[in-house]
Amino acid sequence: MIGEYFIIAVRNLARRGLRSWLTILGVFIAVAAVVSLISITKGLEGYFNDEFERMGTGFIMILTGEGGMGSFGVSAGTLTERDAKVVERVRGVDRVMAMLSGTVTIEYGQEKYIGYLMGIDAKDMDFFFEGQGSELAGGRTLKPTDRSNIVIGYRIAEKIFAKPVPVRGSLVLEGHRFKVVGALKSKGNSNDDAQIFVNKDMVRELMDKPEEVSMMVAIVRPGLDPTKVAEDIKEELEDHRGQADFSVQTATQMINLVSGIMLAVQVLFIGVASIALVVGCIGIMNTMYTSVMERQREIGILKAVGARNGDILAIFLIESGLLGLVGGLLGVGVGLSFALVAQAAAQAGGFSLHLYITPGLIGTALGFSFLTGSMSGVLPAYQAAQLHPVESLRK
Repeated sequence: MIGEYFIIAVRNLARRGLRSWLTILGVFIAVAAVVSLISITKGLEGYFNDEFERMGTGFIMILTGEGGMGSFGVSAGTLTERDAKVVERVRGVDRVMAMLSGTVTIEYGQEKYIGYLMGIDAKDMDFFFEGQGSELAGGRTLKPTDRSNIVIGYRIAEKIFAKPVPVRGSLVLEGHRFKVVGALKSKGNSNDDAQIFVNKDMVRELMDKPEEVSMMVAIVRPGLDPTKVAEDIKEELEDHRGQADFSVQTATQMINLVSGIMLAVQVLFIGVASIALVVGCIGIMNTMYTSVMERQREIGILKAVGARNGDILAIFLIESGLLGLVGGLLGVGVGLSFALVAQAAAQAGGFSLHLYITPGLIGTALGFSFLTGSMSGVLPAYQAAQLHPVESLRK
C-alpha cells in the first residue's frame, strides 16, 4: 500500500514539474548551506584538535595580552627572558621554550619574499619539531654553535621561489647571509611550511630585541595537573610583573576555545540557513494547498472507489515529503561539492583541510529534509482528507 502511495505521489509531482522544482529550491539552498558549513567547520576543528593532541595535553602557552587567543585587544607589555626564568622555577614545570618571532625580508637571487622567522634555542629545536610533528626532508637541525645557519620550511624550500632552495644553499635575511643546513617536510599548512628557524640569539641581533620573547611554552612534568600548574604560573608571573598583562592557557583550554569558536560559527550560519528553510517550507505548503484545490475531483474519485481519509492524508504527506527529500538530495550534492571545492582551494593555498563527511551527516540532512517537507504538508493533506466525495466530484 505504501508503495502505491509513493507511485501516486511521484506521478503527481512529475505532472507539475516546473512548480515542483521551484518549490524544491528553498529546501535545496538551506540544506546545501548547512552541509557545506558543517563539513568545513568540523574539518577545521578536527585539524586544530589534531595539532594540539600531537603536542600532547601537558603543555601550557604563555602569551602577551590579557585575553590571549580569545582577545582582540592590544598587548599591554612584552614578555622577556626574565619572565621565562620565573616560569622555569614554578613547581611542576619541566622545561620552558621561550621563542622570539617576527617577519623578515628574504632574498634568494633577485627574488624577495616577506617571511616568518622563528627563533628558538638550539637545545629545544628537536623537542619543538617533535611536538609540532615536523620532520626533516634533508639536512639537520640547528646546533648551539650555528649562528648563521638556518632550517627552512617546505614552501620556502620548494614553492615560493622560482628555483628550489637546496640544503647547503643560502638565503639573505635582512641583509645577512645564512646557510641552509636543513629543510622540513610539508605539514600541509601554508603558515607552518613558510617558516624559517634560526638560533634565538641571532634573531635578537636581526630584530634588535635583546630581551623580548614572543611567546613561551611550558612543559608540565608527567603526572601533574596542567590546570594547577597554569594557575601557579599565572600567580608567579603576576607577582613578578606587577600586573596580569599576559595570558596562560593549557592545551585543554585552547581546544575548548577552538571548539567554541567553531560552534558559534555553525550556529550563526545555521540560523541564516534556517531562514531559507522557512521560505522553503512555506513554498511547499503553498504548492500543496494549490495541488489540493486543483485535484478535488481526483480526490472525490479516489474516495468514491473506496479510499479512506487516511489514504488521502498519506498520499499528500508523502508528496510533500518527497518535495523536501529531493531538495535535500540536491542540497547534499551541491553542499558537498562546494565543500570539496573549498578543500581544493585550501590545499592549493598550502593548507591541509580534511572535510567532515560522514554517512551520519548525509543521513541526518536527508531525513530532516523529508521530515520538514512532510510537516509542511500536514495542513494541506488534512484539508484534502476532509473533502466530501460528492462535493469534490462536482468541482
